[in-house]
Amino acid sequence: MRRHKEQYNPYTLRSLEKAYPYIGWRSYLKSYLSLENLSEDSMEKIVIKQPSYFSWLNSMLAAQEFHKRILVNYVIALLVLVVVCFVDL
Repeated sequence: MRRHKEQYNPYTLRSLEKAYPYIGWRSYLKSYLSLENLSEDSMEKIVIKQPSYFSWLNSMLAAQEFHKRILVNYVIALLVLVVVCFVDL
């Protein structure tokens, strides 16, 4: 059984930027989700299902332990693993 309450972690853009300052939330939301009119005071809820992942990602970006290219490749590999189950081979 899933724990839905644990997966519901609402943030505003401002609170996301404060909690995870090394992740470029504004540029991500504008470019990948086509949110051109994203205001500074937007109170829209952004739900994060796994804050622990973003804490890890934020700490990796802050420490700069890895080259960004390695991190990008890792994220792309994760996306491929998620999508591959939908591909009929």
